[in-house]
Amino acid sequence: MALVTGGARGVGRAIVEALHARGAAVVIADNGTAIDGSGADPKLAPSVAASLGKSAAAFGESIASPSAAAAAVDLAVRRFGGLDIVVNGAAILRDNFIFKAEPENWDAVIRTNLGAAYHVLAAATPVLREARQIRARRRALFLGPHRQHRLHRPASTATTANPPMPAPRPASWASPAWWPST
Repeated sequence: MALVTGGARGVGRAIVEALHARGAAVVIADNGTAIDGSGADPKLAPSVAASLGKSAAAFGESIASPSAAAAAVDLAVRRFGGLDIVVNGAAILRDNFIFKAEPENWDAVIRTNLGAAYHVLAAATPVLREARQIRARRRALFLGPHRQHRLHRPASTATTANPPMPAPRPASWASPAWWPST
């Protein structure tokens, strides 16, 4: 499950399509604002989600506020049961020389490009940490108590006679189907 901000156009859309092609469910968080931060097209994210099918959902609000970022993360959890990936791709661009720039433009860029990324990660981190702990518990249950110690062996104990064990990948829960294999 992935949450991609700015996922309805350009690089963000390419990321959404790549994740979707690898089997990930995707929440597309994009309010349809142009690259200069003007206007908004509330139909943009829903149209991209509709083209991808049931494993995609749209979030059409600006994620530049803590409440909207939390709502986007909540949508991912409610709709798809969790969150594994966050891509902060939402950005606006207002180029100008500093002596010609307006402070309002600076504030808008910082709010969207930095503030939104912070708010999304602040909302998503507890969910991502819980998912990591669940995967670790499942791995321990799968391996059983007699093999758990091998996962946590310090690198200094690895020798030619006693090489480190590779991480197990035998079950579908160990890594999602869309995760690239090594």
